[in-house]
Amino acid sequence: MLTAIKLLFISIFIFFVGLFFILSSGIRIEKFSFASINVSKLYIKLDKKLIVQIDEITLPATSRTQNSTNDIKKHIGYIPTLLTIFQKIDIESLKIKNNEFTITIDESIFYIDNKFINIAAKPVLDDATVTLNLYSLFLKDYDLVFDGLLRANLETEDMLFSGNMLYKTIEMNLNAQTNDDVIDFVIKSNKTFENLHFVRDFIRLHPSIEEWMYDNVTGIMNLEFLQGQLHRDTFIPILSSLDGKALIEDANITFHRAVAPVKTPLLSVTFKNDNLYFDLEKPMFKDIDIQGSQVVIHALSGEEEPSNIVIDLKTQHRLSQDILDILQAYKITLPIIQLEGSTQSQLAIQLYFKEYSLHTKGLFTAQNASFSLNGFDFFAHNAFVELNDSLVTIKDSHVRVDDLLEAQLDLNIDTHTQTAQGKTTIKNLNIQSQKTPLIGIDTIDSDIVIDYTRFTKITFPQLFTQISVLKDFTNIDITNLTFVHSYSPLLQDLNIKEGTLNLNLHDKNTIDFRATLRNVDFPIQYKDGSKLNNISLYGQVNYNKLFINSLDEKIKIRVENDKNFLTLQEFDIVNKTDTLLKKDSNETPIEIKGINSNIILNEKQKLLADSYTLHLKKEALDLSLQHKGGSLDFTKDSKKQISFHAQTMTDTFMNSLLGIENFFQDGTFTLLAQGTSELLKGNVVATNSKIKELALLNNLITFINTTPAIINPLLAIPTIFGMANNKGFNLAGYRIVEGSLDFTYNLKDDFFYIEQLHTIGNMADFKATGVIDLTQRTIDSDVIIIFLKDYSKIIDYVPVVNYLFLGDEKNISTSVQIHGSLDDPQIQTNLTQDAAGASMNFIKRIFNLPAKGIELLSPSKEE
Repeated sequence: MLTAIKLLFISIFIFFVGLFFILSSGIRIEKFSFASINVSKLYIKLDKKLIVQIDEITLPATSRTQNSTNDIKKHIGYIPTLLTIFQKIDIESLKIKNNEFTITIDESIFYIDNKFINIAAKPVLDDATVTLNLYSLFLKDYDLVFDGLLRANLETEDMLFSGNMLYKTIEMNLNAQTNDDVIDFVIKSNKTFENLHFVRDFIRLHPSIEEWMYDNVTGIMNLEFLQGQLHRDTFIPILSSLDGKALIEDANITFHRAVAPVKTPLLSVTFKNDNLYFDLEKPMFKDIDIQGSQVVIHALSGEEEPSNIVIDLKTQHRLSQDILDILQAYKITLPIIQLEGSTQSQLAIQLYFKEYSLHTKGLFTAQNASFSLNGFDFFAHNAFVELNDSLVTIKDSHVRVDDLLEAQLDLNIDTHTQTAQGKTTIKNLNIQSQKTPLIGIDTIDSDIVIDYTRFTKITFPQLFTQISVLKDFTNIDITNLTFVHSYSPLLQDLNIKEGTLNLNLHDKNTIDFRATLRNVDFPIQYKDGSKLNNISLYGQVNYNKLFINSLDEKIKIRVENDKNFLTLQEFDIVNKTDTLLKKDSNETPIEIKGINSNIILNEKQKLLADSYTLHLKKEALDLSLQHKGGSLDFTKDSKKQISFHAQTMTDTFMNSLLGIENFFQDGTFTLLAQGTSELLKGNVVATNSKIKELALLNNLITFINTTPAIINPLLAIPTIFGMANNKGFNLAGYRIVEGSLDFTYNLKDDFFYIEQLHTIGNMADFKATGVIDLTQRTIDSDVIIIFLKDYSKIIDYVPVVNYLFLGDEKNISTSVQIHGSLDDPQIQTNLTQDAAGASMNFIKRIFNLPAKGIELLSPSKEE
């Protein structure tokens, strides 16, 4: 037994010694196969260690390696064993069903290439530690190339790498080491790159976040550092562990595809605590400086809270359309745009990616800036505008709209409903054109309601006023002039207290308006005498011109060049010119033209006119009037000197002037007067007219003409005959062939003095003097009545007889005293005394007859 054992050991020894000598010489086998293993061109030799060279070897097994990370760990684990046994391994092609390898291993090179990795390194063994000085490590499934130092502890399976990493065209410096189940790493870029698209291959986020990280930011990039952890088995980054910073030169940041990008010479991108910060240096949006603006993407991983982005914009630039475009891109419609001036603006837009919910906050502080509220322009001394999602709040803002409006404003705007409500203290509401004031309101509180769904409509409920800002003009609608009256010089001048007013402001100098007025107190009335209560007007204010017309064009008012014009057609003007166009009536000239328009002096008296022109200036007055072929001219100058001239005036004109209906019938009249506003002297001449409806005169003449027998019984028959046939006088009136009145009118005391009244009629003549107190309506007058004119004319042609009956005067007369009330005067006659005197005079003339005979019978000089 012992001999057999010895023989076995000797045989084994001889085999190995023989094998040693054979291997030392080298063995070459062209091709062989066993157990489904095929080998081609095998060379094996034993030097210090085994040297193996194979052109091709095919194995029936399937590789379990699924990615490069698993492959590299496995191959590194083989290195100590292989280097212990083999001096060199060189396999040109190792084929396994789902993989193919090229392997070269010796003490100076460790090279493996398969479908997952390509590694070329110099291996160094130190107990359980393998160090690879990498010439190149290519992880094909990640498209990553490494060079540097890779150290692996085979007992703990921990690894450490320090070197460079190349991904596509991105060159970076990498330090990494395994720690438990993670890989800690720090990356720095060696060269600049154009974008962060490569990160997308390693980190997948919400599409909106990726858009911001990879597409919205462009420029020349440099990664200062990126550190964090990867899952050891999958190389997948742990987002919450990432921390890094990148600098981007000449960067463009696109906040929204619909908005132009922001440009900055340097953009700092910081990733920390699961947040991504974009810090901009000297950023410009178009030509707007937005220094201090920042973008932050919060909760990048979305693990602890929903991912969201906050765009924080800051600028000293005005709230221009460019700024509003940013809001509009996020469907925020801010109705306010700044036209001029600067505003300190801070706007934060927060967008939650998953549910795409949007929140906005903003604060805009402006001083001495012009704004437009959806077309309504105003100037703000101080404006504080807060934006909170769809709500815009204007706080304690002092605003001014041209010279139209100045107010303190608090307003809440809902951008969704496009409406606003608030309160305002109107410091000054002034609607005017040049020197023509329409409305002036000082310090009044009111609610304010704004609707800008189609156009801007501003309502002041307490002021009964609505302002609509339209494309070509601004409309102001005032529904209650009672409230506005006390604030409107024009309404006060026109004495307008009730109604509505609509204004169209085309610009600050041109205003169109329409008005419906009620219960007006104009010095105008209809032709039938009824009061003008309600009227509709339209007009325009243009620079220093004002035009006002009634809808039927029969009333026209014009104010131009510091002068007022009024035209009336088929309306009468009442003697209240101080209330008509009262605007500075003491200073501003007024011209009134009437067509078929009368001038109402008082309740009873009026001036009839087919047409007239009346000029008023300060205390001066000039009237030129035409009626039925007659004319009247009246002037009163600034020194209160008055001149009055009327000629060829009709009976109807005189009846209206006197205020007595049917006082005169037929005939023409001439009036002349001069004086002052306190004392007027003049003359009135009447021709071929009849005085009617004067009971005092009728009764007096009837009494005298029916009692001539008292004077002379022989006169009874001719008197009755004359009463029946003479047209000069009957019970229907007294006909004046010619009449003249010289008068003095004391306007101050309202006394009318009859200096000399003389009328010539067919039946009787009158001569009178007296005074009338128009205030007390009393009269005190002496009247001489010359009557029996027909009989006197007949006797006048009979010599001697005419002297006996008529005397030297050739007439029969009596005197009358009138005094007392004008309505019921007391009349005192001297008929009895005149009769007795007439008889005595008749006897006296008989005795004087011889002396008068020759004179009476002699032809007159006229003959």
